[in-house]
Amino acid sequence: MFIIDDHFLINDGFNQLFDPEVDGIKTVGSAVSVESAVKQIHALDVHIIILDLYLKLFDPIFNIQHLYHEFPAIPVIILTIEESITWKIRMLREGAKAYLTKDMNREAMRNVIKSVIAGHTVFPDDIIHAIRLNEEASVKYQLSYSEREIVNFISKGELVKEIAARKSRNISTINKILHKLRKEFQAKNNTDLVRILMQLKELF
Repeated sequence: MFIIDDHFLINDGFNQLFDPEVDGIKTVGSAVSVESAVKQIHALDVHIIILDLYLKLFDPIFNIQHLYHEFPAIPVIILTIEESITWKIRMLREGAKAYLTKDMNREAMRNVIKSVIAGHTVFPDDIIHAIRLNEEASVKYQLSYSEREIVNFISKGELVKEIAARKSRNISTINKILHKLRKEFQAKNNTDLVRILMQLKELF
């Protein structure tokens, strides 16, 4: 196992967390960036990579893509404090085999890592639900460019009056569009609408 995390305490912690003899998990190296990791991994016998989602100054998507470009046969597990369903889905789409949160206990981490080593993909129930929703839902209503743009503005925290000014439309018109979308996607409010459309990958 190779750890990529820019917090030295995390790297040291993994070294002490598992007993190779008991757990069958051994840390063979660590790095604080993907670039430095690549140089080391080429010279090591690595069977799994643990990658911190947020490495300073680096894009998470680029990081995992770069690792799979260099090592297509080595599974990558994401390690993070981020609970966002959006990032979980994005990482799964990029080929991550599991998603560990840093507050997980040792036993839970061990089970996930062992499952990935055995060739499985292990993701939380909320991701499985989102994926099933996307696969099973036959979305009858197709968002127009303008509708998607409005919801994207909402997802970034903009107010209806700000969106109306940006698009040179009446506030009532923007509210009617949002009302129609909430009804169509059975959303309780605008926040729920954003969540549903993210799960359906309409806002990516």
